[in-house]
Amino acid sequence: MPIGPAIVRRNAKIILVILVLLILTIRVAPIPGRSQGSIFYDRNGRILTVTTSAGKIPVPIGQMSKYLPEAVVAIEDQRFYVHFGIDPV
Repeated sequence: MPIGPAIVRRNAKIILVILVLLILTIRVAPIPGRSQGSIFYDRNGRILTVTTSAGKIPVPIGQMSKYLPEAVVAIEDQRFYVHFGIDPV
């Protein structure tokens, strides 16, 4: 049984929508060796400030403070050392 032009157009539209959604959800990986800017938000989701990568100097991990990882964990995931990688709470 031949497929009618209406079905072909409908299927083409569905495929197009799926492709557009896939393209919009793809995260582009940063280019190695190039620093990026940062966006800072307040608790309501409004932008406080935007920084650029101009003037930033990369610092090797070995030269960073030994307290930096603990500070990041304290802010980002206070229960980091309690759960197994996924915090069920």
